[in-house]
Amino acid sequence: MGKEIGIDFGTTTTEVSYIDKNGYARAMKLEKGYLIPTVLYFLSEDEYIIGSRAAVNGRIRPEGMVRNFKLFFTDPTKKYKVVAANGDRFTVKPVKAAQLFLNKLIQIIQPKLLTEFGEKEGTIDKAVITVPAQFDPEEKFAVKEAIVKAASQAGFSDIKIAAEPTAAAVAYQDENCEDGESILVYDFGGGTFDVSLICKLGDIYTEIATDGDKRLGGNRLTEKIAERLWEFCLDETDRDYPFDEDEADHYSEEDYELSEDRFICNRNEVFQAAEDMKLEFLEEDEAEQTIRFYFDNDSDPKLINVEMDLEQFYAIIEPDIQKTVDLTGRVLREAMSRGDVARIDQVVLAGGSSQIRLIREKLAENDVLKGLVGVAGESSTLISRGAAKLASVELKVEEKTRFEIGTRLIRGARLDLFEPVIRAGEKLPCFGTQVFYLARQDQNEVTIEYYEKDVKNYPDAKKIDDEGINLVSELTIGGIPSLPGLSLEVTFCISADGTPEVTAKIKDQLGQTVKAEHLTVTKGGNLY
Repeated sequence: MGKEIGIDFGTTTTEVSYIDKNGYARAMKLEKGYLIPTVLYFLSEDEYIIGSRAAVNGRIRPEGMVRNFKLFFTDPTKKYKVVAANGDRFTVKPVKAAQLFLNKLIQIIQPKLLTEFGEKEGTIDKAVITVPAQFDPEEKFAVKEAIVKAASQAGFSDIKIAAEPTAAAVAYQDENCEDGESILVYDFGGGTFDVSLICKLGDIYTEIATDGDKRLGGNRLTEKIAERLWEFCLDETDRDYPFDEDEADHYSEEDYELSEDRFICNRNEVFQAAEDMKLEFLEEDEAEQTIRFYFDNDSDPKLINVEMDLEQFYAIIEPDIQKTVDLTGRVLREAMSRGDVARIDQVVLAGGSSQIRLIREKLAENDVLKGLVGVAGESSTLISRGAAKLASVELKVEEKTRFEIGTRLIRGARLDLFEPVIRAGEKLPCFGTQVFYLARQDQNEVTIEYYEKDVKNYPDAKKIDDEGINLVSELTIGGIPSLPGLSLEVTFCISADGTPEVTAKIKDQLGQTVKAEHLTVTKGGNLY
């Protein structure tokens, strides 16, 4: 019998937990503590390191470092330009970076388990890796593929994925709660924000309501602080280097008379100072950093001292913090208006960014949450401990559809409208069917497009090319016979693990099927 592990694969840091000899989920020390930076640093194209050493080397030579790759899994255009320590030049795609990181992480984990449990019981057997609740099927599939490839090299293949709030609730409820209690999980990580209301009854964890923003995390707060520091450094050096990421990606030494390497060093130095300031404000009311900032190609960097007080810090981050609080309120209103819950028993704060003091103050202003915020405490390893628990025992997690599922409207002349088939918030598994008619009698081929609409954040989106409506996959039926009155019956099914399936049938006037096709949409299945 091998060992079960849980991996909280975060945008900025990663944590790992396992089941100890007494059956408890326990965080693993990976470096000096339980957190390991989700960072790669390349010594050559074929040799690299991860974690704190990678981050330290990357601060000195940022052109050899790759980080924040989890944010770009589904961006086909995203490639990281790398200049390794030995001079090798190459590019790395985000999913490949994830695979490399996880591969090295497992190489760190396995010897520690073998030392504690021996060869027979210490070999990794199962793993649950967490993803943001708001990740779409394509993003979940990217994470699943990365860990599967890394795990296969380590000799195990039993891999599942779990929503981060669900894992946090499993860990907290397992350690602290009674059956039937309603837990609000506020999960503010480095790259994403999720809020979920979850209730446990026996071995069943039911997701009552969920919301979030997969592009709003601690990184956005760091970026806003960095922008303020960047402006200060430009004033101090009388320069005008670009800060916007798109402009920075197309940086040219000819335009700014500063080498690209020094420009990248400036950006990394400022971002690191912003991150350090953010961490200082978790406990302090003032923060101070010294930034090494290059202003030409011939001089040493200028040492620029920057200071900020708590009021200035709050002024920068308050709009984004307020958005997370508003989304939390929306989840509460949704659940209570339906009568799903009468009260909230605990508020669990998960993710490193949730420790910002302003968040506790803002959440405590909600009458429903008053007196609960902070009671549950916080642990940076909460999510990974829940993932380990999910890997070790058979628990049932009941989730709901996070998106509205549908297709392109193919009736009449209006061909670009989104036609919903399954509404958001349906309990899994679920299905929906729509009947359409072919445009003409001699039509021998038809394509059914599968779309997902983020109805919570883009409720007014109507056309398939509107923001918030995304094409996931498509199914084509060919060889349709030329018969009068043919209809197209489209059925969308979402299984209990979240896997989407599409079935399309061509039927004649008597309702008999004359042609049929089936599609299972590739995604990160085995979802807890």
